[in-house]
Amino acid sequence: MTLADTDGRPVGLRKEPVDHVLELVEERLGTAPDRGRLVCKRRTVGAPTDRSTWVRIERRLWSRAREQGWAGAETAAVLTGVVMLRWTGSVAWPEPGDGAIWRADETSFLPGAPVGTAILAAEPGLPDNWFVVHTAAVSGPKTSKCGICRAGPAARS
Repeated sequence: MTLADTDGRPVGLRKEPVDHVLELVEERLGTAPDRGRLVCKRRTVGAPTDRSTWVRIERRLWSRAREQGWAGAETAAVLTGVVMLRWTGSVAWPEPGDGAIWRADETSFLPGAPVGTAILAAEPGLPDNWFVVHTAAVSGPKTSKCGICRAGPAARS
């Protein structure tokens, strides 16, 4: 099946069947997403797996992937001193005939309910130096020449 959007129309994965994608993820990552607990968004699908991890599957146009880069999980995995999900692997492949690419990332699983908003409802109780440590950790990769980061022209000079 092809999810055609080469004319620029967005394809919503909430409405399109993704069974063929889930089968490829099972085969290539060696784990089965729980289809009964599938979370479908406009361009991503996610689910817990049979090995108690989480798989997030994303579909992008090639043009977007080239413009924006696509190495967030790998880039974040090298950070130290920042609490984050453990990234265990990924796979990417083209969707023949529609100008799109798929990527599946497997990470540790957080069993709690998601926070439905970006607004904090309560003080998180972070230590005083948290923002200093966080800023230093996320500032490093964008200016480093690590080979997996997509740095802008200013960072390459």
